[in-house]
Amino acid sequence: MSPFLRAREEALKLRTKLVASLALAPVSTKDLLAKVEDVLLLGVKAVPRTSGVLKGANATYRRDNGWIYLRDDYEWPEQAYLIAHELGHHVLDPEVDEDTLHRGAGDFNPSSPAAAYVEAYGARERGELQKNVFGRELLLPRQVARDMFRAGKGPKQISRELGVPLEIARQQVLDAVLLPAYVPKPPAPLPEPSPDQVRAIEAPEKHVHVVAGPGTGKTTTLIHRVKKLIEKDDVDPRKILVLTFTNKAAAELVDRLQRAGVKGASEIWAGTFHAFGLEFLRKYYQELRKTSQWPTRLPS
Repeated sequence: MSPFLRAREEALKLRTKLVASLALAPVSTKDLLAKVEDVLLLGVKAVPRTSGVLKGANATYRRDNGWIYLRDDYEWPEQAYLIAHELGHHVLDPEVDEDTLHRGAGDFNPSSPAAAYVEAYGARERGELQKNVFGRELLLPRQVARDMFRAGKGPKQISRELGVPLEIARQQVLDAVLLPAYVPKPPAPLPEPSPDQVRAIEAPEKHVHVVAGPGTGKTTTLIHRVKKLIEKDDVDPRKILVLTFTNKAAAELVDRLQRAGVKGASEIWAGTFHAFGLEFLRKYYQELRKTSQWPTRLPS
């Protein structure tokens, strides 16, 4: 299952907890999020943008004390989206012990498909995009957007009535009208490894070269290997790098680890070889400029 489909599923589950039988009915974001404290035992507080608790971010989820803090200089629709985004971290990453600090959570304009594809290269960026999907679906499920649109209400009216950012209303209406309805499937259990896979999973050597052809269960083997490193060898998930050939395989690997209850699965860096190179250049380009081999400017 795609991590974005999982985000939508979990958002609908949380919405059902918050408003019960009204989960697939139009509910204002104020009425929806007013239930957070009682149902989830989480506090929500708007603070000045200069507050030390934000550390320069738009919002933060403090797991140690069970509070979501957000900037108080946004209008309510944007604040609602920030809260929904942070709730995505609470629901989708329950095993992460660190606080979450999000600057990107305040990007209320959804990325274009091309931009989202590039941004999804990085593991953390992909995680933030997943929480954005969660937030959109929590505030305005696609089915609700579809029903309101068919009743003659456009994104501007939906935004006003429910208190969601206009761009979020537009995105959800477009998705609801143009994309087929999604029917969730029950999650498949993690398959038991074959004897050959077990040899690769349990290999004690530091460097192991495993040759495997198409359809031999490479992703399953990687999942079990990572699970073994974390649960048996006590390896910090943040120190695990998994390189794959496709973004789909990377997303599936992390999602299946999360579903299997592996602690810290969302902190693993999993992505393609291109993703690793891109993230390295984007985040550490200033270090490369210190070397004599790095040009000070591109040739004309």
